[in-house]
Amino acid sequence: MADPSNDHRIQLYSSAEEVDDVVSKAEILLSQIEQYRNFLVQHRKDRAVDLSTFHNSVIKEHKLLQRVKSTLLSDLTNESLENKEAYQSLRSSNLGYYLAVWDAAKSCTGLVSFQKRVYWDAPTRDKKKDKKPQKGGVNIDLSAQDGAEWIKVSTVTEGRLVRELAEKGFNANDSSDEDDAGGIEEDDMVELVKTAHDLRKASRSTRVRYKHPKIRFILPKIKPGRLTEVDRILDQICATGAIVNCGLLPEDRATLPLNELFVQLLPSASHTLTETVNVDCTILLALVSDLSHYDTKQILCEAEARTPGRMLKPVIIQQMEREVEEQLLQAVLYPLLKGHDLVCTKEAAVRMREVVSTIGTAAEKERTAILMGDLDFTAQELREKLSALSTYTTPAQLSLPIKTVQAEIALSRLPPVAEKVVDHFSKTDTSSVTRSVFLYGWQANITTISSNRVVAKAIEGVIHEQDTDDGGPDVYLVSTARSLVGKEKRGTAKGAEGTLADSSIE
Repeated sequence: MADPSNDHRIQLYSSAEEVDDVVSKAEILLSQIEQYRNFLVQHRKDRAVDLSTFHNSVIKEHKLLQRVKSTLLSDLTNESLENKEAYQSLRSSNLGYYLAVWDAAKSCTGLVSFQKRVYWDAPTRDKKKDKKPQKGGVNIDLSAQDGAEWIKVSTVTEGRLVRELAEKGFNANDSSDEDDAGGIEEDDMVELVKTAHDLRKASRSTRVRYKHPKIRFILPKIKPGRLTEVDRILDQICATGAIVNCGLLPEDRATLPLNELFVQLLPSASHTLTETVNVDCTILLALVSDLSHYDTKQILCEAEARTPGRMLKPVIIQQMEREVEEQLLQAVLYPLLKGHDLVCTKEAAVRMREVVSTIGTAAEKERTAILMGDLDFTAQELREKLSALSTYTTPAQLSLPIKTVQAEIALSRLPPVAEKVVDHFSKTDTSSVTRSVFLYGWQANITTISSNRVVAKAIEGVIHEQDTDDGGPDVYLVSTARSLVGKEKRGTAKGAEGTLADSSIE
């Protein structure tokens, strides 16, 4: 007969191995998340990606598992209540869920948040005017594609779903007439289906780039086609318009080094630019600014040579400091623009030339001539001349010169909502430059690259208020700006030496 005590020791030894394995997985997960956080800081995207809640949750889980490991492995033969509670904590750990969320995140593009709560306006019987409307809310695990996709990850098992159905009084022989959950009361829905309905309500109350966010469920422990009850639940989720991914996700990025993988997760990584790109005046000025091309020492030396004793304005100093970390041309603009045909409206070109002529340095004026087609040289020769005026080498794929186009806007060629946008422009006294840039890109159905966040977000707001699916201009917002360094001349327009948006748009 086998020794029962020996069997018990074998079971405890297996538990010890399990503890080591679980804690090891937690350590790897935490390490990768912290590498990702550091990557975001290095690329100045830490404020653009809400990672803190998820990161803190994993930290807490890791500490819990370390305590469990310390308790269980101190004495493998200990059958104390403390050991039993520690082992139960191991069994009920949330690590599997956190791992599933992280695996899902690594398959995404344009991540902007982890573990976020989204809301919708819930009906209320309170008729008091001073009473704020109630808000309904539901949690999502990931917001991807720059917020255009909401992802819910669940590690629920098929057995748990079947038990939940049984608790609510349903069975496999129930009529399938209510497979879309349309005739089922909310209290009778299993949690996953209720979540799907809540997400649909929140999505219908939200717009991202003119559209309602798509909803996706990731269920790694579910396989369709095995249990009728489970398949009915999946059908009810799909009936809300959500996409459902069952089983493990493809490991198409599994072999990528983490830094390469993280690049694909960055916000705006999911934004595909059109073949031809419309370049706003803000970007034109950034492309010629000394701040984009020269290091701090060279800028200071040349400023002193031009005007001895002159102090650079605080906004210029701030942008110089940002450039040290951001390297706007190398890290943002050149990667965006290369390989695309580049155009700008006549109004943007004229305004940009006015600013450069008024306050530009000699180098900024030379770069303007190169970019805007004032010189009779080949594209390669123009790139070489631009490189000679820069710390950076101009990419071979950068199309030069930038072509100036006449923006002949016809509202008849735009969706009806464009009239509301034009009305907004009139009420806010928006400049003709801004009108030409955004309306031309919209009418031509091409991407507009701009750092004018105020106007871009105002257009989105106007369109969202109309609750229309007509869409709007495709705008890629660059989060940083560059001013010209040159000295402001007497009598120039207000703001000519200020921020880039001030000097080029309004």
